[in-house]
Amino acid sequence: MMHSDNPIMKIKSRLRLIVVPVILFVIGGCGIVPFIFVQRFIDDDKFSPGQDSIFWITLLVSLLFVALQFYILYIITTKTLLININEELKTIGFFQPFLFKREIFSFEEIEGFRFTSYQSKSNEYKCIIFKIRNNKTFSITDFETSNFREIENFSIGKFILTKGKDFETLSSEEREAELIKNKNFDIKQAKDYRFSCYLNIVLIVFIYFIDKYISFADRRIGWLGFWVCIIFLYFSIDKIIQANKTIKAYTQY
Repeated sequence: MMHSDNPIMKIKSRLRLIVVPVILFVIGGCGIVPFIFVQRFIDDDKFSPGQDSIFWITLLVSLLFVALQFYILYIITTKTLLININEELKTIGFFQPFLFKREIFSFEEIEGFRFTSYQSKSNEYKCIIFKIRNNKTFSITDFETSNFREIENFSIGKFILTKGKDFETLSSEEREAELIKNKNFDIKQAKDYRFSCYLNIVLIVFIYFIDKYISFADRRIGWLGFWVCIIFLYFSIDKIIQANKTIKAYTQY
């Protein structure tokens, strides 16, 4: 909750740093394995019928991965949203940087907001959807927004909390229940994050073991791959620490 003796004059949403390496990792990972296999066939400069079949299957898989890369870039371009809240001017701006589109509204034009979530393959992410009087909606998630909690707390203190796709008005009891539900989501999400990070650490160790002791065709990940693993190891450990803090803070009440 916000305190009147310490008002927040401006809040600018910040993109989470992990988003960039994750995107690069996914895009790079989509092509590196097929590339290794295709490069092996090219280097060998000889194809048996069996090798030809594997080659064309690998090429097909590579094309599918390229399509996946374009899909990821499309999602990034259309869904990335930055928010600029100015409490002094009582305005909130929504900026889509990759579409070069900006819209600014007064606080009075915000009819309300609601919480929702979406499920990825590994985690569930919280989403805030703002509804404007002209029936426009804007949404941000805690996947790409590093100061999501700051925006969340500000919204709870300044705007009307609703629920459902129709942004239903809540009674005081329903509002309290929605906030408790929101807190329980944070606890569950933190536990899911922590579990995924443990799996990431196991995967990094496995990659290092495979590269060191079972190198494929004398191809090793090299220093670049080594530092990529170190970066992901750092982010995984940092996320585990953050998750533990969230779980401890919310389970005390």
